[in-house]
Amino acid sequence: MRFLRAEDKGVPGMTTTRWWARCVAAGAVALGLAHGSAEAVAVSVNPVLPNQNALAVPSFGDFNIALTFLDSTGAVSSPGAQIEGIFNNAVTFWEGQIAGYRDPGLAADIPFLEIDVTIDAIDGVSNILGFAGPTVATVSGGFVTPNAGQITLDVDDINNFLSFQGGIDFIEAVAIHEMAHVMGFVPSVWDLNGVVANEVDGFFTEYTGFYGLQAYNTEFAAELGGPVAFIPLEDAGGPGTQGAHWDEQGFANFSLLNGTNANVNPEIMTGFLNNANYLSQTTRWSFQDIGYAVLPLPAAGWMLLAALGVLFSVGHVRRA
Repeated sequence: MRFLRAEDKGVPGMTTTRWWARCVAAGAVALGLAHGSAEAVAVSVNPVLPNQNALAVPSFGDFNIALTFLDSTGAVSSPGAQIEGIFNNAVTFWEGQIAGYRDPGLAADIPFLEIDVTIDAIDGVSNILGFAGPTVATVSGGFVTPNAGQITLDVDDINNFLSFQGGIDFIEAVAIHEMAHVMGFVPSVWDLNGVVANEVDGFFTEYTGFYGLQAYNTEFAAELGGPVAFIPLEDAGGPGTQGAHWDEQGFANFSLLNGTNANVNPEIMTGFLNNANYLSQTTRWSFQDIGYAVLPLPAAGWMLLAALGVLFSVGHVRRA
């Protein structure tokens, strides 16, 4: 078992998100918030292409997420049925994407990915919405895979969202996105698994994991115009965004094909969420690079999500 160090200022291992900065960057999102409303939209899972099923590997055990809701003192405490329901929906979403683990040692040591969820005061409305990320990982079979993590959201921001029509969908967007970071979509875990490269000023700029890259070249063959050697990681935004998400402009050549003034990239694991988000097969299969076994055919259906910023950092966990 390996403990992941809690770090700040964008050092691999922890990240924070300032939602107002993302909303301003997103333009339309800022307008939605400014007018006190947020329109919910469906976020789909991109279809599996036939040759992507060849990427499937043997799966050991099951992938399960266990949530514990805590108050500001660390005591088990419910944030209310509405918030619990949002996070349980996010659990269902991710359990429908992952079959289990690539190594029996991982399966034996991780019966649940345990996530502590805390709704606490951070800095008032706007600025930092929260933190999230893995805190403990299991080392087995050549993989470093999280088995515990934490999501902390600002109570003032949450209450602010709940005052909007459709604001609950903003929180769902955050829950989905942040659970992915706890699962290991973070620079520290990528680095420990050897799937990132080209570190510049403390931030990785290239994702090179085999399965994620194979899916990327298949899923976006038309957009890319031919196979590429890496998936670009975000090269702007500073600590909490840079090096920790797919690149907003470069992922699937988004800006090249849509213009630099187009809406932000709709893939859910880019650094900014907008009002037409989707989960790419690239993101799904990238989890296989860090020890998970991905379901070749994901669970059917979709989730209601909406535009908002993202966040992720660190914590600790235990199931009630």
